[in-house]
Amino acid sequence: MNNFVASYEGDVRKASNYLDEAQDMQEEAQKYFAELELIGAQTPLLETLITSFQRLVEQGLTPQEAALAAGDDEAFSNARESASDLNQQFIEASTAYNNYMAEQNGLMVADYENDMQLIGYIDLAVLLIAALMVLFVRIAMVGSIVKPLNEAVTHFERIAQNDLSGKVSDRGRNEIGKLFSAMQHMQSGLARTVSEVRDSSGSIHIGAREIASGNADLSSRTEQQAASLQETAASMEQLTATVKQNADNARQASQLANDASSTAVQGGEVVEQVITTMHGISDSSQKSPILSASSTLLRFKPIFWHSMPRWKQHERASKAVALRSWPVKYATWRAAVPMRLKRSKH
Repeated sequence: MNNFVASYEGDVRKASNYLDEAQDMQEEAQKYFAELELIGAQTPLLETLITSFQRLVEQGLTPQEAALAAGDDEAFSNARESASDLNQQFIEASTAYNNYMAEQNGLMVADYENDMQLIGYIDLAVLLIAALMVLFVRIAMVGSIVKPLNEAVTHFERIAQNDLSGKVSDRGRNEIGKLFSAMQHMQSGLARTVSEVRDSSGSIHIGAREIASGNADLSSRTEQQAASLQETAASMEQLTATVKQNADNARQASQLANDASSTAVQGGEVVEQVITTMHGISDSSQKSPILSASSTLLRFKPIFWHSMPRWKQHERASKAVALRSWPVKYATWRAAVPMRLKRSKH
C-alpha cells in the first residue's frame, strides 16, 4: 500500500482504486492467516507473525484506509508513518517464519530422503526375501511335485515296457501320495492279471496238446474204423453171397425134401405092397417047406416090427426077403432118406 501511495500521491482517483484493491488483498491475507493458524505448526514464530499481521492491519492499514476515505491527508501521513514500523516488524516476523519453514522443509526433505532410502532398503530386502521364498518354493516343488512326477513317469514307462518288477514307494497322503498309491494298486493288478493270463495260457497250451493228441488218436481210430468198415463191407458182400448161396441151397434142399417126401410116400406104398407080398409068401410057406423058416420069422414080426426104426425094419425086411427085386430095394432106400436128413440135422 505504501508503494501504491508513493507512486500515485497526486492522483486521488487512482489512490481510491488502489485502496479498494488493498482492502481485497487484506481480506485474502486475513483468510490465509486464519487457515494458517488452523493448519500450521503451533510455534512462537507463527504466533509472532500472526500478531504482527494483526497489529499491522489494526494500527497501520485500517487508519490509512479511514484517512483515505475521509480525504484527510495529514491523518493518512501519520498513519502511514506508524504503519511503516509495523510493516517492518511484520516483514521481520514473516522472514523469520519463512526461514523456519525453509529449515523445517529441509529437515522434512532430509527425512523424506532418509525415509525413501529406508524404503529402498526395505524394498530390496523384500525383493531378496521374495527371491528366497521363490527359490524355496521352487526347491520344495521340485522335491515334492516335479521329482515324484518324474519318478511316476519312469514307472509308467517301465510298465509300458512290460516290466512290473519295479517298487513303487509310499509318498504320504497328499495328492502325489494318492497318485503313487493308485499306481501301486494298478501295478499289482496288472501283475496279478498277467499271472492269471500266463496260467491260463499254460492250461490252454496243455489242453491244445491234449486236443491235438486226441485228434491224432481220433484220426488213427477213424482210419482203423474206415479199414474195419471196408473189411465189414467186404465181409457183408461175402455174407450176402453166402446167404444168397444158402438161399439157393435151401431152395434146392426144399425141392429135394419135397422130392424125398413124395418118394417116401411112394416107398411106403411099396413097403405096404412088400408086406402084402410077404403075407402072401407066408401063406404060401405053409405049402412049401423051403419057406418055413421065413414064415416062422414073419410070425413074430408084429411083436417087434413097429418098435424098430424104419431103417431097421428095412434091414430086417431085406434079410427076410432075399429074393426082392431091385425096384423094391430102391423104394425102401428112398423111404429112409427123410430119417437120414433128420439125423443129420440133430
